Amino acid sequence: MRKILILIALLLVLTGCFGKKSENKKNPEKSNTVEVKEKGVIENKEYYGIRIEDIDFIFDGKYTTMSFNLINSRSEAVTLGRYDVIVSDSKGEEIGRLESYSNEEIPQGGSLEFSLSLDKDFSKASSVEFDFIDLIAAQ
Repeated sequence: MRKILILIALLLVLTGCFGKKSENKKNPEKSNTVEVKEKGVIENKEYYGIRIEDIDFIFDGKYTTMSFNLINSRSEAVTLGRYDVIVSDSKGEEIGRLESYSNEEIPQGGSLEFSLSLDKDFSKASSVEFDFIDLIAAQ
């Protein structure tokens, strides 16, 4: 009886180890990423002594992510507060607004990197403008 159990266990081990292996090869998903390259979107901008540079605008099929650097070229430190990023199409009509807030102080000559995301398709964007609401009110 013991020999039969050993033989069955040996057969199970051999069939399990040397049986047909099935490999699940998944096809990599195609990327639906759209990078907006319109000059009105990615060109450097300046408002009230705040320069916006290195603008990157990408739609991944579900979310639009915008990243940029804000550089303080004023003679004193500044805190932005509330600001909006207004996105327009080729007809000049607003297709979306990214509302944001920053309580970080940017020292004179300093910079901050920002990234904003919204679950909307801005791949047809032709221009981007910034509205520094609290910065304007403080002047």
